[in-house]
Amino acid sequence: MKEHHLNDIQLPEYSLRCHKSGVTASTFVEWPSRSSVPILITGDSSGLIVLWDLIVRRPLVTHTLAGGAQVVAMQDLGDGLIAILSKDHKLRLLEMTAKEMKSLAECTTSFEAPQQQLHEIYEVPVNTLNFANFVLQKLNKGFYRLICTNTQDSEAIDVYQFHLSNVHSLQRVFRGVTFGGVIQKLATDPESVKARKLGIVMRFLEHQETIYCGFESGLVVGFKIHDLDCERTNIDEDADRNHNTCIEIVYVSSVHYPEPVLALELNDATGEILTSSTKDVVGIHPPISTQGAIGCQSNFFHDQASSVLIRRDLKICGTNFKKVPASSIGYLAVVNGNLVASSWSGITYVLSPDYRVLVTMSKSRPNVFVSDSSQGSLQGANEEKTQKRHIKVSSLTGISPAVIQRFSSLDHQLTRWQGQNRRMRAFAAKSWCIIGYDDGSIAVHQI
Repeated sequence: MKEHHLNDIQLPEYSLRCHKSGVTASTFVEWPSRSSVPILITGDSSGLIVLWDLIVRRPLVTHTLAGGAQVVAMQDLGDGLIAILSKDHKLRLLEMTAKEMKSLAECTTSFEAPQQQLHEIYEVPVNTLNFANFVLQKLNKGFYRLICTNTQDSEAIDVYQFHLSNVHSLQRVFRGVTFGGVIQKLATDPESVKARKLGIVMRFLEHQETIYCGFESGLVVGFKIHDLDCERTNIDEDADRNHNTCIEIVYVSSVHYPEPVLALELNDATGEILTSSTKDVVGIHPPISTQGAIGCQSNFFHDQASSVLIRRDLKICGTNFKKVPASSIGYLAVVNGNLVASSWSGITYVLSPDYRVLVTMSKSRPNVFVSDSSQGSLQGANEEKTQKRHIKVSSLTGISPAVIQRFSSLDHQLTRWQGQNRRMRAFAAKSWCIIGYDDGSIAVHQI
């Protein structure tokens, strides 16, 4: 991709239209075993969820949450299963069966109106009073682990475990976990003083069984959940014998302190975790080296009240960051090695691996200024025009060619008509950035 001038705005290849309110969450789902086409799922502030066929560029399925609750976040769990967090304080697991997915594929080839729907198969109460999303981990034998904010305290974390086949299987493994106290025990690290009060939980992200948590204070904490029985640890024998799991803090960074962490994103190519805040920098967090079992308790500080451990020799990172052309980056995505960053101003930047601006994207409001005052106002009008010139970005998703090419198998080609196969090849040869806006529109950009 060639470098553009910073003021050059790239227009989208096309737009997706179905939502009438702000698009608040989106994700690209990888269901190649059930679907012959790549699917984008979006949710909006009125509770509408839409499954899109990105090849024919139209909705496949629509589903509205009970009560029209705003969609906050979503996570693809694979094979027709998706988790949706909404503003009515519920996490719902929705499924499209294999039979319906097959029927859906037939509809896409015959241009019939789809009749399929998403089925709610599980529900968990979750705190959605703050900015945080959630993380679901697949465990063995059909179990899932949920990491989310505490139901009453947005500065603490809860961990649940459940099985999809049993609606009564929900168990809270950890309740109201906080990290500030145990991090402050790193007395030899002067950065530990910044952990006195971490603030509310802002974002979660999982990578290779490490859960990263960004806080209002600007700290980023990475932790793992260990099964002590499996590891045969000799951690304090006087601790709760029924509590056979513990949380180990394996990474702490104060790169954004004291500004809140707004976004967390994985760079698949490097294994690094990228973070943003209200300043014009992106934090870069290196891959965490593989560590063995917990081992001897003398190597750790231990918060027995919450079963949280931290190695005594852990160092807090604080200076690894890169400058970016805007502050208040609310969304990050990595697409084919390039970083896509959307700011609160409504402008999205595509940055090269060395953080040069390649492309800028935005959606402008109509060029008409309306004053809310009956008397009008000249003072501050220009400033307000600038602030409202671009429509707010409310979701961001990136798609790399390698992901799309998984849909290029012979079996999938046989289930698509010839025009679809041609479009699929063209789509799979490019990288894509999909931006959801506060006015309900979705812009699909080639990058």
